[in-house]
Amino acid sequence: MNHIRTSRRGLMQAAGALAVGFHLAPRGALAQAAPATPEINAWVVVHPDDRVVLRMARSEMGQGTRTGLAQMIAEELQCDWSKITTEYVTPGQSLARNRAWGNFQTAGSQGIRQSQDYVRRGGATARIMLVQAAAARWGRGLGADRVTLQGEGSLGLRLQRQVVRARREGIRQLVLIGSDLPELAAADLEEAFCALEGGSPLVLGPASDGGYWLLGLGWPGSHRQGEAPGQRVALSAPRLFAGSGAAIAWGSARVAEQTLAAAAREGLSATLLAQRSDLDRPADLRRWR
Repeated sequence: MNHIRTSRRGLMQAAGALAVGFHLAPRGALAQAAPATPEINAWVVVHPDDRVVLRMARSEMGQGTRTGLAQMIAEELQCDWSKITTEYVTPGQSLARNRAWGNFQTAGSQGIRQSQDYVRRGGATARIMLVQAAAARWGRGLGADRVTLQGEGSLGLRLQRQVVRARREGIRQLVLIGSDLPELAAADLEEAFCALEGGSPLVLGPASDGGYWLLGLGWPGSHRQGEAPGQRVALSAPRLFAGSGAAIAWGSARVAEQTLAAAAREGLSATLLAQRSDLDRPADLRRWR
């Protein structure tokens, strides 16, 4: 047997001439080879048992990259931190998805700095998609033809958002109600729409706690000379929720009063419905016990 003696330097020099060949599967094959997963998007997977997996392309090099990016996902999804796990994607997976994960390099404290934007966007997109899916399921259970999200912000901002959406879609009569009204009847809605059909620009159902349980707006309605039908209501509606110079104290016992005052300043006459009681707190249940 012949023994070959070589130094470490000699071995490295010999290895420098070594060529390694490998086969990269086509993009379509890579995409098909991936097992079916309950993914929300390329970065986030949410399993039925509430486990959330963050797919990441940055290695953990002692900079806290893995923990930091996982925390960002937890914040965006508002989920339990203990249920967040991570998994690394391969360059092949990234190529198959049009380089969704971008640069794979982890160096110079750039791991989080160069990944935080798309990770946050991925988490925020996942949250919106999950909320939309939950809303659609809830709507189907109620037999609703359509479900739209309120969005975030104060009650006034959420109401204003629905009014703007209705105007963009050409809706002429809009009635907004809460989902916490045990005494709500079809006759209440019919009365509100009849008032709008009769030309009232604003219908308000006052609540026993000082708020209101129904808000109705009509386009077109009564209008001044030189105005298009419904123009005054369309221009004034946002100020009904902002308070028209005097901010409305949402959640207080003066919401209905302040809304009517804002309507009066805008020249909008209101039709008032019967007072109803809604459910805001557990103590409110005593009325129906």
